[in-house]
Amino acid sequence: MVQHGKCYERIYFIWGSMKARCTNKNNKIFPRYGGRGILLCNEWHSFVLFYEWAINNGYSDKLSIERKDVNGNYEPENCMWATCKQQQNNRRNNHRITVNGETRTASGWATLCGIHQSAINQAIKGGNDAGTYIANKLLTKDLPKGAKNKPAKLSTKEVAEIKHDIASGELHREIAKRYGITKSHVSQIATGRLWKQI
Repeated sequence: MVQHGKCYERIYFIWGSMKARCTNKNNKIFPRYGGRGILLCNEWHSFVLFYEWAINNGYSDKLSIERKDVNGNYEPENCMWATCKQQQNNRRNNHRITVNGETRTASGWATLCGIHQSAINQAIKGGNDAGTYIANKLLTKDLPKGAKNKPAKLSTKEVAEIKHDIASGELHREIAKRYGITKSHVSQIATGRLWKQI
C-alpha cells in the first residue's frame, strides 16, 4: 500500500527507473547498471528516504539523477541532480582530452574555446592531436577577429611582410613554406579573411 501520495510524480518515476535498472534482471538496460555491479544503496530501496534526500539536495523537475562516478553506486555520496549537458559530460564513453594538465570532455573544451564540438571531433578525425588543436584555440580565443583562426604563430610584422610578398606576386606556397604556415592561411591573409586589420 502506497502512503506517500507521489505515485504519479516525476520523482517517483525517476526512483522506480533507477531501482529497476539496478535490481531487475529483466530490465532492458540492467546489463549497463546492475549487470556490471552498479547497486542501489539499501537506504534508497525506500522511496520515502530517497525522496527526502532528493528534496534536500536540489531536486528540480528540470534535473535528472546523476552519479558523480559513473562506475559507482546509486547512493547519497555519489549522486547529485544534473542538467542534460552535465550528464552528457559524465558519460563512460566520452573522449577526455588533457591540455596543460587540465582534463575535460570535447564538449567541455568546445564551450571553453567558444567553438562547436564538431570542430574538435573533425580535428581528431583528420589526424590532428586534440590537445594541440585545443591549445591553439585557447591561444587565439582573445585575439582580434582577423587573427582568430590562426594560432599566435605570426607576429603583426610577419603578417605585414606576408602581405607585401603577396602584393609582389610571390607564390602562396613559397610564402607558406617560409613562414611555416599552410597555403590556405596565406590565401586567407591575401583575401582579408585573416588579419584584416593589418
